[in-house]
Amino acid sequence: MDKSSLVEIIKILEPDEQSDFISFLKSPYFNKSVNKNYIQNLYTIILDKILAGQEIKKEELYEILYSGTMFIEGKLDKLMVELNKLLRSFLLINEYLHSDNEFNYTFDLSKIFRARGLESKYNQLINKLNLIQKNEKRKTNKYYFRQYLIENEKYDLENYYNRQKGDLNVPNAIYSLDIFHTIKKLDLFNSILLQKKITNVEIPVFLTKTLNSFNIPELNWHGDAIFLIITKIFMLLRSEDGTISDFNDLSDFIKNNESEIDPTLLQDYYAYLRNISTLMHNSGIPDMSPLIFNLQKEHLNRGYLYVNGKITQSAYSNTVNLAIRLQENEWAYNFIETHKDLIIGENPGRDYYHLNLSRYYFATKRFKDALDILPQSFPEPVYNNLARRLELKIYFETDSPLLSYKIDSFKMFISRASHKYLPPRMREYQNNFINLFFQITQSIQKDKIRSERLIQRINAKKFVADREWLLEKAAEIAVGKSKI
Repeated sequence: MDKSSLVEIIKILEPDEQSDFISFLKSPYFNKSVNKNYIQNLYTIILDKILAGQEIKKEELYEILYSGTMFIEGKLDKLMVELNKLLRSFLLINEYLHSDNEFNYTFDLSKIFRARGLESKYNQLINKLNLIQKNEKRKTNKYYFRQYLIENEKYDLENYYNRQKGDLNVPNAIYSLDIFHTIKKLDLFNSILLQKKITNVEIPVFLTKTLNSFNIPELNWHGDAIFLIITKIFMLLRSEDGTISDFNDLSDFIKNNESEIDPTLLQDYYAYLRNISTLMHNSGIPDMSPLIFNLQKEHLNRGYLYVNGKITQSAYSNTVNLAIRLQENEWAYNFIETHKDLIIGENPGRDYYHLNLSRYYFATKRFKDALDILPQSFPEPVYNNLARRLELKIYFETDSPLLSYKIDSFKMFISRASHKYLPPRMREYQNNFINLFFQITQSIQKDKIRSERLIQRINAKKFVADREWLLEKAAEIAVGKSKI
């Protein structure tokens, strides 16, 4: 019973909603069922007993509701279905009549008034809708969609009473549609472009052509911050040659226009900014680490890294990676520990926490500790590859006899799985690492010429994982690898 769909939905109700739903069930308008008293009792039992952790079988629940009567198969199920329907109606009505939804129910009411001939009431509501839009201080995608709804409603009205004069509000309707359409399209483009860079996504031919040939329409935007930001994001994600100057331009523009951007959108834009910075760093652009780390710390302090008080696996991992890369090891450790219970979707084995703690142990040369807690596999290729590279580096630092076997295993994994899970750039990223790593393992110590050649090869690669560590190991060849 505790796993039923009905109980599952009741569990999401807030305390005040639980009380309001009781009033909802008592309303003869909403609850017209002949079983309304039994429905109310069923809900009360679920609240008082099942949600409190008490296990009740269907037969026991039936006896509580219909004391002293014979059990009839399906009777309780029907009652639960009725309660479930009323609960869903309650949630929908609550959502619809919420103050945040004022525009939508005002808009729907205006159409009802127009259809029933209350023209003056209709005009009052249309004026109210225009006022809601005018007072919107921070524009969102929703704002532009609402503006289109208003202009299209005016067109419908003008078209209905077509007096064969005027433009029927067609220009305004088309203009508002173009603005909403362009912003929404760019928003979706940015999402798929980012996804394409971090995982293997098969994009349909028609969409690939559109992405490559899409030109930003020349509309009268009046310097609209949202449009300009998503345009800059789109251009950076579509380009393979973004520069630090391009990145700083986007970063400064977002920061200078924060007051005009809805907080949720702002969080999304800063997430794009962090992802773009990481992609640029991975492509070999120098001096990105301090910039990205400062950005991560700033966003952490301002709450932009959190989603409902939690942190994503990628934000957790990227922040740790940057701190360790800049040798901010103690800061990294404090971050790892203070956020280990906040990771979104963290599994019972706490693999993402252990992976990042293992990275910290490796950075502080606690190689055995790092290996002991390093997870063996992840469902996401990016973390699987990260863990396997870390394992290789640990075996290298400890002169493990298993190193050659692990190198072959990683090569085989990349060869077999990369075409299925990794985009071309990420495949190159992993392949370059393992090839250069293998060359380092085969090098004779105190060979300065070999050391210089390897450093040149590493720097010549645009995409290579763990570049800084490889450069460090290549440089050590010139003086001889130190023993642990």
